[in-house]
Amino acid sequence: GVISIFTEDGPTGLAVEGTAEAGSLGLQRYSLKGAGDSGRFNYVIDAAHFETNGYRDHSAAERNTGNSKLRMSVGDNTTLTLIGNVIETPAVQDPLGLTSAQLAINPTLAGNNALLYNTRKSLSQEQAGAILDGILGDAEHYTVTVYDGARHTEQFQAILKSSEALATHPGGVVDLNRNFYGMDAHLTDARTLWNGPLWVTAGASLDTLAEDRRGFLNFSGNTLGVLGALRSHTDNHASDLDPYLQAEWRPTDRWHAFAGVRHNEVTITSLDEVRIGIPQSTLHYRATTPVGGLSFTLQPNLDAYASVGRGFETPTLNDLAYRSTNGSLPGLNTGLQPSSSSHYELGLKGDSGRLRADLAAFVIKTHDELAVEQNSGGRSVYENIGDTARRGAELSTEAVLNGALRAHLAYTYLHAVTEQAYTSCFGLPCLPVVIPAGHRIPAVPQNALYANLEWRPRDGHLTLAAETLGRSQIYADDRNTAAAAGYWVTNIRGTLLQDINRWTITETLRIDNLWDRRYVGSVILNDANSRFFEPEPGRGIYLLLTVLHR
Repeated sequence: GVISIFTEDGPTGLAVEGTAEAGSLGLQRYSLKGAGDSGRFNYVIDAAHFETNGYRDHSAAERNTGNSKLRMSVGDNTTLTLIGNVIETPAVQDPLGLTSAQLAINPTLAGNNALLYNTRKSLSQEQAGAILDGILGDAEHYTVTVYDGARHTEQFQAILKSSEALATHPGGVVDLNRNFYGMDAHLTDARTLWNGPLWVTAGASLDTLAEDRRGFLNFSGNTLGVLGALRSHTDNHASDLDPYLQAEWRPTDRWHAFAGVRHNEVTITSLDEVRIGIPQSTLHYRATTPVGGLSFTLQPNLDAYASVGRGFETPTLNDLAYRSTNGSLPGLNTGLQPSSSSHYELGLKGDSGRLRADLAAFVIKTHDELAVEQNSGGRSVYENIGDTARRGAELSTEAVLNGALRAHLAYTYLHAVTEQAYTSCFGLPCLPVVIPAGHRIPAVPQNALYANLEWRPRDGHLTLAAETLGRSQIYADDRNTAAAAGYWVTNIRGTLLQDINRWTITETLRIDNLWDRRYVGSVILNDANSRFFEPEPGRGIYLLLTVLHR
Protein backbone atom coordinates (compact mmCIF):
# COMPACT_ATOMS: atom_id res chain seq x y z
CA GLY A 1 0.00 0.00 0.00
CA VAL A 2 0.83 3.68 0.11
CA ILE A 3 1.13 5.79 3.26
CA SER A 4 0.27 9.47 2.69
CA ILE A 5 0.98 12.01 5.42
CA PHE A 6 -0.42 15.53 5.15
CA THR A 7 0.53 18.47 7.35
CA GLU A 8 -2.18 20.89 8.36
CA ASP A 9 -2.98 24.05 6.41
CA GLY A 10 -3.25 27.48 7.96
CA PRO A 11 -6.75 28.99 8.43
CA THR A 12 -7.96 32.12 6.68
CA GLY A 13 -6.38 35.16 8.27
CA LEU A 14 -4.01 34.67 11.20
CA ALA A 15 -4.25 32.31 14.19
CA VAL A 16 -1.85 32.08 17.13
CA GLU A 17 -2.03 29.18 19.58
CA GLY A 18 -0.08 28.52 22.77
CA THR A 19 -0.22 25.44 25.00
CA ALA A 20 1.20 24.61 28.41
CA GLU A 21 1.04 21.16 30.01
CA ALA A 22 2.21 19.95 33.41
CA GLY A 23 1.77 16.66 35.19
CA SER A 24 3.15 13.71 37.08
CA LEU A 25 6.81 12.69 36.96
CA GLY A 26 7.89 16.28 36.37
CA LEU A 27 6.28 16.45 32.94
CA GLN A 28 6.28 19.86 31.28
CA ARG A 29 5.42 20.74 27.70
CA TYR A 30 5.13 24.15 26.08
CA SER A 31 4.33 24.99 22.47
CA LEU A 32 3.62 28.01 20.31
CA LYS A 33 2.10 27.93 16.83
CA GLY A 34 1.27 30.55 14.24
CA ALA A 35 -0.76 29.78 11.12
CA GLY A 36 -2.60 31.69 8.45
CA ASP A 37 -3.65 32.20 4.84
CA SER A 38 -3.24 35.48 2.96
CA GLY A 39 -4.61 34.24 -0.35
CA ARG A 40 -1.40 33.49 -2.22
CA PHE A 41 0.52 32.22 0.82
CA ASN A 42 -0.54 29.60 3.35
CA TYR A 43 1.75 28.94 6.30
CA VAL A 44 2.11 27.05 9.58
CA ILE A 45 5.02 27.35 12.00
CA ASP A 46 5.33 25.86 15.48
CA ALA A 47 7.89 25.12 18.18
CA ALA A 48 7.62 22.93 21.29
CA HIS A 49 9.63 21.95 24.35
CA PHE A 50 9.03 18.76 26.38
CA GLU A 51 10.73 17.39 29.47
CA THR A 52 10.08 14.74 32.12
CA ASN A 53 11.86 13.20 35.09
CA GLY A 54 10.69 9.76 33.96
CA TYR A 55 8.96 6.92 35.78
CA ARG A 56 12.07 4.87 36.46
CA ASP A 57 15.42 5.76 37.95
CA HIS A 58 17.68 7.28 35.32
CA SER A 59 14.87 7.89 32.78
CA ALA A 60 14.69 11.68 32.45
CA ALA A 61 14.17 13.02 28.93
CA GLU A 62 14.06 16.31 27.05
CA ARG A 63 12.92 17.10 23.50
CA ASN A 64 12.74 20.28 21.41
CA THR A 65 10.97 20.43 18.05
CA GLY A 66 10.30 23.00 15.36
CA ASN A 67 8.23 22.70 12.19
CA SER A 68 7.36 25.05 9.37
CA LYS A 69 5.32 24.83 6.18
CA LEU A 70 4.83 27.43 3.46
CA ARG A 71 2.59 26.85 0.44
CA MET A 72 2.44 29.36 -2.39
CA SER A 73 1.01 29.70 -5.84
CA VAL A 74 3.74 29.92 -8.49
CA GLY A 75 1.60 29.92 -11.61
CA ASP A 76 -1.69 28.81 -13.07
CA ASN A 77 -2.71 25.51 -11.42
CA THR A 78 0.75 25.13 -9.83
CA THR A 79 1.72 25.29 -6.15
CA LEU A 80 5.04 25.04 -4.36
CA THR A 81 5.21 23.83 -0.75
CA LEU A 82 8.32 24.26 1.39
CA ILE A 83 8.65 22.20 4.58
CA GLY A 84 11.32 22.22 7.27
CA ASN A 85 11.61 20.55 10.65
CA VAL A 86 14.13 20.26 13.46
CA ILE A 87 14.20 17.86 16.39
CA GLU A 88 16.69 17.74 19.26
CA THR A 89 16.79 15.35 22.19
CA PRO A 90 19.88 16.59 24.03
CA ALA A 91 19.40 14.51 27.16
CA VAL A 92 17.53 11.19 27.14
CA GLN A 93 18.60 8.82 29.88
CA ASP A 94 18.32 5.07 29.24
CA PRO A 95 17.20 3.00 32.26
CA LEU A 96 17.77 -0.27 30.32
CA GLY A 97 15.67 -3.41 30.67
CA LEU A 98 14.89 -5.37 33.82
CA THR A 99 14.99 -9.06 34.60
CA SER A 100 11.79 -10.71 35.83
CA ALA A 101 13.21 -10.72 39.39
CA GLN A 102 14.01 -6.99 39.26
CA LEU A 103 10.59 -6.28 37.78
CA ALA A 104 8.87 -8.09 40.65
CA ILE A 105 10.92 -6.25 43.31
CA ASN A 106 10.65 -2.70 41.98
CA PRO A 107 9.68 -1.73 38.41
CA THR A 108 11.10 1.79 38.89
CA LEU A 109 14.67 0.49 39.17
CA ALA A 110 17.27 1.19 36.52
CA GLY A 111 18.83 -1.87 34.90
CA ASN A 112 22.25 -3.26 35.72
CA ASN A 113 25.09 -0.75 35.24
CA ALA A 114 22.83 2.00 33.88
CA LEU A 115 23.91 4.37 36.64
CA LEU A 116 27.52 3.19 36.65
CA TYR A 117 27.98 3.96 32.94
CA ASN A 118 25.42 6.81 32.76
CA THR A 119 23.59 5.20 29.83
CA ARG A 120 22.02 7.85 27.63
CA LYS A 121 21.24 8.89 24.08
CA SER A 122 21.16 12.20 22.25
CA LEU A 123 19.81 12.98 18.79
CA SER A 124 19.59 15.99 16.51
CA GLN A 125 17.99 16.09 13.07
CA GLU A 126 17.35 18.81 10.52
CA GLN A 127 15.32 18.18 7.37
CA ALA A 128 13.97 20.33 4.55
CA GLY A 129 11.81 19.49 1.57
CA ALA A 130 9.93 20.97 -1.36
CA ILE A 131 6.82 19.74 -3.19
CA LEU A 132 5.76 21.02 -6.60
CA ASP A 133 2.15 20.23 -7.61
CA GLY A 134 0.68 21.09 -10.96
CA ILE A 135 -1.77 20.23 -13.73
CA LEU A 136 -0.80 19.52 -17.33
CA GLY A 137 -3.58 19.94 -19.86
CA ASP A 138 -7.01 18.71 -18.86
CA ALA A 139 -6.21 15.26 -17.47
CA GLU A 140 -2.68 15.05 -16.06
CA HIS A 141 -1.58 15.95 -12.56
CA TYR A 142 2.06 15.83 -11.49
CA THR A 143 3.87 15.95 -8.16
CA VAL A 144 7.62 16.31 -7.62
CA THR A 145 9.06 16.00 -4.11
CA VAL A 146 12.67 16.56 -3.03
CA TYR A 147 14.15 16.42 0.46
CA ASP A 148 17.50 16.70 2.23
CA GLY A 149 18.48 16.16 5.84
CA ALA A 150 21.10 15.28 8.43
CA ARG A 151 20.93 13.32 11.67
CA HIS A 152 23.44 12.83 14.47
CA THR A 153 22.98 10.18 17.17
CA GLU A 154 25.24 9.41 20.13
CA GLN A 155 24.48 6.55 22.52
CA PHE A 156 26.37 5.52 25.66
CA GLN A 157 25.82 1.85 26.53
CA ALA A 158 26.37 -0.15 29.70
CA ILE A 159 29.09 -2.41 28.32
CA LEU A 160 31.61 -3.49 30.90
CA LYS A 161 35.13 -2.10 30.64
CA SER A 162 36.51 -5.65 30.71
CA SER A 163 34.40 -6.63 27.69
CA GLU A 164 35.62 -3.67 25.67
CA ALA A 165 39.22 -4.76 26.22
CA LEU A 166 38.78 -7.36 23.46
CA ALA A 167 40.35 -6.14 20.22
CA THR A 168 37.25 -7.11 18.24
CA HIS A 169 34.85 -5.05 20.36
CA PRO A 170 33.48 -1.96 18.56
CA GLY A 171 33.20 0.08 21.76
CA GLY A 172 30.47 1.05 24.20
CA VAL A 173 29.63 4.40 22.56
CA VAL A 174 27.86 4.46 19.18
CA ASP A 175 28.29 7.71 17.22
CA LEU A 176 26.31 8.03 13.98
CA ASN A 177 26.34 10.88 11.49
CA ARG A 178 23.85 10.42 8.67
CA ASN A 179 23.14 12.59 5.65
CA PHE A 180 20.17 11.68 3.50
CA TYR A 181 18.39 13.05 0.48
CA GLY A 182 15.98 11.89 -2.16
CA MET A 183 13.13 12.64 -4.50
CA ASP A 184 9.87 11.26 -5.82
CA ALA A 185 8.15 12.23 -9.05
CA HIS A 186 4.87 10.89 -10.39
CA LEU A 187 2.27 11.73 -13.01
CA THR A 188 -1.41 10.85 -12.77
CA ASP A 189 -3.52 10.61 -15.89
CA ALA A 190 -7.34 10.62 -15.74
CA ARG A 191 -9.23 8.92 -18.56
CA THR A 192 -12.43 7.01 -19.28
CA LEU A 193 -12.41 3.28 -20.01
CA TRP A 194 -15.68 1.57 -21.00
CA ASN A 195 -17.69 4.45 -19.55
CA GLY A 196 -15.87 4.19 -16.22
CA PRO A 197 -13.27 6.67 -14.86
CA LEU A 198 -9.68 5.38 -14.90
CA TRP A 199 -6.72 6.89 -13.07
CA VAL A 200 -3.19 5.74 -13.89
CA THR A 201 -0.16 6.93 -11.91
CA ALA A 202 3.43 6.35 -13.00
CA GLY A 203 6.43 7.47 -10.99
CA ALA A 204 9.76 6.72 -9.41
CA SER A 205 11.49 7.43 -6.10
CA LEU A 206 15.19 7.76 -5.34
CA ASP A 207 16.63 7.76 -1.81
CA THR A 208 20.24 7.94 -0.63
CA LEU A 209 21.78 7.70 2.85
CA ALA A 210 25.45 8.21 3.78
CA GLU A 211 26.35 7.03 7.28
CA ASP A 212 29.55 7.69 9.20
CA ARG A 213 29.45 5.09 12.01
CA ARG A 214 32.03 5.32 14.79
CA GLY A 215 32.48 3.31 17.97
CA PHE A 216 34.32 4.62 21.04
CA LEU A 217 35.19 3.21 24.44
CA ASN A 218 32.71 4.29 27.12
CA PHE A 219 35.46 5.06 29.62
CA SER A 220 38.66 7.06 29.89
CA GLY A 221 41.16 5.74 32.43
CA ASN A 222 39.10 4.89 35.50
CA THR A 223 36.25 7.25 34.63
CA LEU A 224 33.20 5.40 33.31
CA GLY A 225 30.40 6.71 31.12
CA VAL A 226 32.52 9.19 29.15
CA LEU A 227 33.78 9.28 25.57
CA GLY A 228 36.98 7.26 25.25
CA ALA A 229 39.28 6.16 22.47
CA LEU A 230 38.09 5.38 18.93
CA ARG A 231 37.60 1.64 18.40
CA SER A 232 35.69 1.30 15.12
CA HIS A 233 34.91 3.44 12.10
CA THR A 234 32.92 2.48 8.98
CA ASP A 235 31.55 4.46 6.07
CA ASN A 236 28.20 3.05 4.98
CA HIS A 237 25.99 3.99 2.06
CA ALA A 238 22.47 2.89 1.15
CA SER A 239 20.48 3.86 -1.93
CA ASP A 240 17.33 2.75 -3.71
CA LEU A 241 15.67 3.44 -7.05
CA ASP A 242 12.03 2.37 -7.18
CA PRO A 243 9.84 2.90 -10.24
CA TYR A 244 6.12 2.18 -9.75
CA LEU A 245 2.82 2.07 -11.58
CA GLN A 246 -0.69 2.31 -10.09
CA ALA A 247 -4.16 2.14 -11.60
CA GLU A 248 -7.65 2.70 -10.22
CA TRP A 249 -10.80 2.01 -12.21
CA ARG A 250 -14.53 2.26 -11.55
CA PRO A 251 -16.23 0.35 -14.40
CA THR A 252 -19.66 0.78 -12.74
CA ASP A 253 -21.10 2.55 -9.73
CA ARG A 254 -20.79 -0.66 -7.69
CA TRP A 255 -17.40 -2.02 -8.79
CA HIS A 256 -14.03 -0.50 -7.93
CA ALA A 257 -10.74 -2.10 -9.02
CA PHE A 258 -7.15 -1.15 -8.24
CA ALA A 259 -3.75 -2.55 -9.08
CA GLY A 260 -0.12 -1.56 -8.68
CA VAL A 261 3.42 -2.78 -9.16
CA ARG A 262 6.72 -1.52 -7.76
CA HIS A 263 10.28 -2.54 -8.57
CA ASN A 264 12.95 -2.04 -5.89
CA GLU A 265 16.69 -1.77 -6.51
CA VAL A 266 18.61 -1.37 -3.24
CA THR A 267 22.40 -1.13 -2.87
CA ILE A 268 24.30 -1.04 0.43
CA THR A 269 28.07 -0.64 0.82
CA SER A 270 30.39 -0.50 3.84
CA LEU A 271 34.09 0.34 4.11
CA ASP A 272 36.08 -0.24 7.31
CA GLU A 273 38.30 2.79 8.05
CA VAL A 274 40.13 1.18 10.99
CA ARG A 275 40.94 -2.36 9.87
CA ILE A 276 43.03 -1.53 6.82
CA GLY A 277 43.04 -4.19 4.11
CA ILE A 278 39.47 -5.39 4.66
CA PRO A 279 37.67 -5.08 1.31
CA GLN A 280 34.52 -3.04 0.91
CA SER A 281 31.31 -4.95 1.61
CA THR A 282 28.64 -4.54 -1.06
CA LEU A 283 25.08 -5.86 -1.02
CA HIS A 284 22.49 -5.54 -3.74
CA TYR A 285 18.81 -6.41 -3.37
CA ARG A 286 16.04 -6.30 -5.96
CA ALA A 287 12.40 -7.31 -6.11
CA THR A 288 9.18 -6.61 -8.00
CA THR A 289 6.07 -6.46 -5.84
CA PRO A 290 2.53 -6.35 -7.30
CA VAL A 291 -0.74 -5.65 -5.52
CA GLY A 292 -4.37 -5.75 -6.64
CA GLY A 293 -7.88 -5.69 -5.30
CA LEU A 294 -11.60 -5.33 -5.89
CA SER A 295 -14.36 -3.55 -4.02
CA PHE A 296 -18.09 -4.15 -4.54
CA THR A 297 -21.01 -2.16 -3.15
CA LEU A 298 -23.45 -4.67 -1.66
CA GLN A 299 -25.84 -1.96 -0.48
CA PRO A 300 -25.70 1.85 -0.55
CA ASN A 301 -24.00 1.85 2.85
CA LEU A 302 -22.08 -1.43 2.72
CA ASP A 303 -18.98 -2.40 0.68
CA ALA A 304 -17.07 -5.67 0.44
CA TYR A 305 -13.48 -5.87 -0.71
CA ALA A 306 -10.64 -8.31 -1.35
CA SER A 307 -6.95 -7.66 -1.97
CA VAL A 308 -3.79 -9.64 -2.57
CA GLY A 309 -0.20 -8.47 -2.82
CA ARG A 310 3.48 -9.15 -2.34
CA GLY A 311 5.86 -7.47 0.11
CA PHE A 312 9.64 -6.99 0.22
CA GLU A 313 11.78 -5.86 3.19
CA THR A 314 15.55 -5.41 3.06
CA PRO A 315 17.76 -5.40 6.16
CA THR A 316 18.47 -1.89 7.46
CA LEU A 317 21.96 -0.56 8.18
CA ASN A 318 21.35 -1.28 11.87
CA ASP A 319 20.31 -4.86 11.04
CA LEU A 320 23.49 -5.35 9.01
CA ALA A 321 25.90 -3.66 11.42
CA TYR A 322 27.14 -6.83 13.20
CA ARG A 323 28.02 -10.20 11.70
CA SER A 324 28.54 -12.30 14.84
CA THR A 325 27.41 -12.34 18.45
CA ASN A 326 31.00 -12.23 19.76
CA GLY A 327 32.24 -9.56 17.34
CA SER A 328 34.93 -11.80 15.83
CA LEU A 329 33.84 -11.09 12.22
CA PRO A 330 34.17 -7.50 10.92
CA GLY A 331 32.09 -5.94 8.16
CA LEU A 332 28.42 -6.08 7.24
CA ASN A 333 26.27 -9.09 8.02
CA THR A 334 26.34 -10.17 4.38
CA GLY A 335 24.53 -13.42 5.14
CA LEU A 336 21.26 -11.58 5.80
CA GLN A 337 18.69 -11.89 3.04
CA PRO A 338 15.67 -9.67 2.46
CA SER A 339 12.33 -11.05 3.57
CA SER A 340 9.48 -11.50 1.12
CA SER A 341 5.82 -11.84 1.97
CA SER A 342 2.40 -12.58 0.49
CA HIS A 343 -0.65 -10.71 1.79
CA TYR A 344 -4.33 -11.66 1.52
CA GLU A 345 -7.24 -9.68 2.93
CA LEU A 346 -11.05 -9.76 2.87
CA GLY A 347 -13.26 -7.16 4.45
CA LEU A 348 -16.51 -5.28 4.87
CA LYS A 349 -16.99 -1.53 5.34
CA GLY A 350 -20.32 -0.06 6.38
CA ASP A 351 -21.57 3.41 7.28
CA SER A 352 -25.19 4.13 8.20
CA GLY A 353 -24.59 7.64 9.50
CA ARG A 354 -24.96 6.75 13.17
CA LEU A 355 -22.80 3.63 12.97
CA ARG A 356 -19.61 3.03 11.01
CA ALA A 357 -17.91 -0.37 11.09
CA ASP A 358 -14.93 -2.00 9.38
CA LEU A 359 -14.26 -5.75 9.54
CA ALA A 360 -11.21 -7.39 7.97
CA ALA A 361 -9.64 -10.84 7.96
CA PHE A 362 -6.09 -11.32 6.73
CA VAL A 363 -3.26 -13.79 6.20
CA ILE A 364 0.41 -12.82 5.79
CA LYS A 365 2.98 -15.43 4.82
CA THR A 366 6.63 -14.37 5.13
CA HIS A 367 9.74 -16.10 3.80
CA ASP A 368 13.18 -15.39 5.32
CA GLU A 369 11.70 -13.32 8.16
CA LEU A 370 14.24 -10.89 9.69
CA ALA A 371 14.57 -11.32 13.46
CA VAL A 372 16.92 -10.59 16.36
CA GLU A 373 19.31 -13.48 16.98
CA GLN A 374 20.80 -11.97 20.14
CA ASN A 375 21.04 -8.66 22.02
CA SER A 376 24.34 -8.60 23.92
CA GLY A 377 27.20 -6.23 24.65
CA GLY A 378 25.61 -3.40 22.74
CA ARG A 379 25.16 -5.51 19.61
CA SER A 380 21.86 -6.48 18.05
CA VAL A 381 22.71 -9.33 15.70
CA TYR A 382 20.01 -10.27 13.18
CA GLU A 383 19.24 -13.47 11.30
CA ASN A 384 16.75 -14.93 8.83
CA ILE A 385 14.48 -17.38 10.61
CA GLY A 386 12.63 -19.02 7.73
CA ASP A 387 8.89 -18.97 7.09
CA THR A 388 6.34 -17.35 9.39
CA ALA A 389 2.59 -16.77 9.24
CA ARG A 390 0.30 -14.11 10.63
CA ARG A 391 -3.43 -14.79 10.60
CA GLY A 392 -5.92 -12.47 12.13
CA ALA A 393 -8.95 -10.23 12.06
CA GLU A 394 -9.67 -6.61 12.90
CA LEU A 395 -12.92 -4.92 13.89
CA SER A 396 -13.39 -1.18 14.25
CA THR A 397 -16.67 0.57 15.07
CA GLU A 398 -17.73 4.17 15.69
CA ALA A 399 -21.25 4.80 16.94
CA VAL A 400 -23.36 7.84 17.79
CA LEU A 401 -25.44 6.56 20.69
CA ASN A 402 -27.41 9.83 20.97
CA GLY A 403 -26.79 13.47 20.24
CA ALA A 404 -24.10 13.80 22.92
CA LEU A 405 -22.74 10.29 23.45
CA ARG A 406 -20.29 8.58 21.10
CA ALA A 407 -18.46 5.26 21.33
CA HIS A 408 -15.48 3.76 19.54
CA LEU A 409 -14.33 0.14 19.72
CA ALA A 410 -11.34 -1.48 18.00
CA TYR A 411 -10.22 -5.09 18.40
CA THR A 412 -7.40 -7.04 16.73
CA TYR A 413 -6.78 -10.76 16.84
CA LEU A 414 -3.34 -11.73 15.51
CA HIS A 415 -1.91 -15.24 15.62
CA ALA A 416 1.75 -14.92 14.59
CA VAL A 417 3.82 -18.13 14.55
CA THR A 418 6.85 -19.72 12.97
CA GLU A 419 6.12 -22.29 10.27
CA GLN A 420 9.62 -23.76 10.06
CA ALA A 421 12.09 -24.81 12.72
CA TYR A 422 15.29 -22.75 12.82
CA THR A 423 18.44 -22.40 14.91
CA SER A 424 18.99 -19.37 17.11
CA CYS A 425 21.17 -18.89 20.20
CA PHE A 426 20.80 -18.40 23.92
CA GLY A 427 22.96 -17.16 26.78
CA LEU A 428 26.57 -16.00 27.11
CA PRO A 429 28.50 -17.28 25.32
CA CYS A 430 25.93 -17.80 22.58
CA LEU A 431 24.86 -21.45 22.51
CA PRO A 432 22.78 -22.81 19.61
CA VAL A 433 19.18 -23.70 20.32
CA VAL A 434 16.51 -25.06 17.94
CA ILE A 435 13.25 -23.12 17.79
CA PRO A 436 10.52 -25.51 16.63
CA ALA A 437 7.76 -24.67 14.20
CA GLY A 438 4.63 -23.35 15.84
CA HIS A 439 6.35 -21.02 18.33
CA ARG A 440 4.83 -17.58 18.80
CA ILE A 441 6.69 -14.63 17.26
CA PRO A 442 7.92 -12.46 20.17
CA ALA A 443 6.65 -8.92 20.86
CA VAL A 444 3.34 -9.59 19.03
CA PRO A 445 0.21 -9.68 21.23
CA GLN A 446 -2.48 -12.11 20.13
CA ASN A 447 -5.30 -9.87 21.34
CA ALA A 448 -5.51 -6.08 21.52
CA LEU A 449 -8.59 -4.01 22.42
CA TYR A 450 -9.30 -0.28 22.55
CA ALA A 451 -12.62 1.22 23.67
CA ASN A 452 -13.61 4.86 24.10
CA LEU A 453 -16.79 6.48 25.38
CA GLU A 454 -17.18 10.25 24.96
CA TRP A 455 -19.92 12.60 26.14
CA ARG A 456 -20.03 15.96 24.36
CA PRO A 457 -23.17 18.15 24.47
CA ARG A 458 -24.14 20.08 21.37
CA ASP A 459 -22.61 23.33 22.60
CA GLY A 460 -19.25 21.52 22.83
CA HIS A 461 -18.13 23.46 25.93
CA LEU A 462 -17.72 20.37 28.10
CA THR A 463 -16.35 16.98 27.09
CA LEU A 464 -16.00 13.94 29.33
CA ALA A 465 -14.35 10.75 28.09
CA ALA A 466 -13.11 7.39 29.33
CA GLU A 467 -11.04 4.88 27.43
CA THR A 468 -9.63 1.46 28.12
CA LEU A 469 -6.77 -0.36 26.43
CA GLY A 470 -6.08 -4.06 26.74
CA ARG A 471 -3.36 -6.31 25.41
CA SER A 472 -2.61 -9.99 25.91
CA GLN A 473 0.83 -11.23 26.89
CA ILE A 474 3.81 -10.88 24.59
CA TYR A 475 6.84 -13.15 24.50
CA ALA A 476 10.29 -11.63 24.89
CA ASP A 477 12.34 -14.42 23.36
CA ASP A 478 12.16 -16.87 20.47
CA ARG A 479 12.06 -19.82 22.87
CA ASN A 480 8.79 -18.49 24.38
CA THR A 481 10.19 -18.94 27.89
CA ALA A 482 9.91 -15.28 28.99
CA ALA A 483 6.81 -13.13 28.59
CA ALA A 484 5.33 -9.82 29.67
CA ALA A 485 1.87 -10.33 31.13
CA GLY A 486 -1.23 -8.91 29.49
CA TYR A 487 -2.84 -5.83 30.99
CA TRP A 488 -5.83 -3.48 31.09
CA VAL A 489 -5.39 0.28 31.47
CA THR A 490 -8.13 2.89 31.94
CA ASN A 491 -7.70 6.59 31.18
CA ILE A 492 -10.18 9.43 31.75
CA ARG A 493 -10.25 13.07 30.71
CA GLY A 494 -12.41 16.15 30.97
CA THR A 495 -12.23 19.29 28.83
CA LEU A 496 -13.73 22.75 29.28
CA LEU A 497 -13.89 25.21 26.37
CA GLN A 498 -14.64 28.95 26.46
CA ASP A 499 -15.14 31.23 23.44
CA ILE A 500 -14.53 34.88 24.28
CA ASN A 501 -14.71 37.15 21.25
CA ARG A 502 -11.75 35.99 19.10
CA TRP A 503 -10.21 33.93 21.90
CA THR A 504 -10.71 30.21 22.51
CA ILE A 505 -9.46 28.86 25.84
CA THR A 506 -9.39 25.13 26.58
CA GLU A 507 -8.52 23.38 29.84
CA THR A 508 -8.05 19.61 29.90
CA LEU A 509 -7.54 17.36 32.92
CA ARG A 510 -6.36 13.85 32.11
CA ILE A 511 -5.69 10.87 34.37
CA ASP A 512 -3.78 8.00 32.77
CA ASN A 513 -3.68 4.49 34.22
CA LEU A 514 -6.51 5.36 36.58
CA TRP A 515 -6.28 2.13 38.61
CA ASP A 516 -2.46 2.41 38.92
CA ARG A 517 -1.75 -0.90 37.19
CA ARG A 518 1.76 -2.32 37.00
CA TYR A 519 2.50 -3.47 33.47
CA VAL A 520 5.23 -3.85 30.86
CA GLY A 521 4.77 -1.82 27.70
CA SER A 522 7.66 -3.18 25.61
CA VAL A 523 10.31 -5.87 25.66
CA ILE A 524 13.94 -6.14 24.51
CA LEU A 525 14.00 -9.17 22.25
CA ASN A 526 16.35 -12.07 22.98
CA ASP A 527 18.48 -10.18 25.48
CA ALA A 528 21.42 -12.43 26.38
CA ASN A 529 21.26 -11.39 30.07
CA SER A 530 17.47 -11.87 30.31
CA ARG A 531 16.96 -8.13 30.86
CA PHE A 532 13.85 -8.16 28.71
CA PHE A 533 11.31 -5.90 30.39
CA GLU A 534 10.59 -2.16 30.11
CA PRO A 535 7.78 -1.23 32.55
CA GLU A 536 5.34 1.63 32.01
CA PRO A 537 4.37 4.38 34.52
CA GLY A 538 1.65 4.03 37.12
CA ARG A 539 -1.14 6.55 37.62
CA GLY A 540 -0.41 9.97 36.13
CA ILE A 541 -2.30 13.27 36.36
CA TYR A 542 -1.88 15.94 33.68
CA LEU A 543 -3.29 19.42 33.12
CA LEU A 544 -3.24 21.04 29.66
CA LEU A 545 -4.05 24.69 28.91
CA THR A 546 -4.52 25.86 25.31
CA VAL A 547 -5.11 29.47 24.24
CA LEU A 548 -6.06 30.22 20.62
CA HIS A 549 -6.49 33.67 19.08
CA ARG A 550 -7.94 34.18 15.60
